[in-house]
Amino acid sequence: MPKRPKQHVITKPEQLEAVASPVRQEIFDTLYSVGPSSMLEIAEYLGRPVEGLYYHVKMLLKVGLLVKKKPRTVQGNREEMVVDVAKRPLRMMPDFTKRSLKAVEKYAWALLRVTGRDFLKAFSPGRPRMGPGRRVGISRGKTWLNKEELAEVNRHLAEISAICEQQRETQDRRLFTVTWVLAEVEPRNRKKGRKASS
Repeated sequence: MPKRPKQHVITKPEQLEAVASPVRQEIFDTLYSVGPSSMLEIAEYLGRPVEGLYYHVKMLLKVGLLVKKKPRTVQGNREEMVVDVAKRPLRMMPDFTKRSLKAVEKYAWALLRVTGRDFLKAFSPGRPRMGPGRRVGISRGKTWLNKEELAEVNRHLAEISAICEQQRETQDRRLFTVTWVLAEVEPRNRKKGRKASS
């Protein structure tokens, strides 16, 4: 398992609110994966007009999730703005204030919407959907886990996160979306006082 570097924590509700926008989440995720980029490069990665991204980048800069890097000199001796995520790796750890909880809710829905769009774009006949070379897939299920089994699931999730956090663009790598959700739920049909089977 790759060694995980020190994590930086996002706790401010205004930062969570900023990435609750699907567009800003896409910008942030793209920069997190590819590193310092110009506005034109971000637009190319996202397949969006560059004019519509300036406002969103400005918002991410304002809350400290993005930072400006050394500008590049392009044709005509003109300087081009370059931005990157402020720190790596980042982990969301909001408090439980009403504002933060509302921001987390919006962030979760935005994350799932972006993931859904990415999946539908990738779901095509030419991409493997089985085996170790699988390049697109989706799954959901409910299961019963004891303490040891839950620990094992979390170890695997930590391994996946560590792999994803340390990779950068190279000629032999493709860009993937990896999204996971872990949530403890209360069984709807469980009656008070009913004992689980041993």
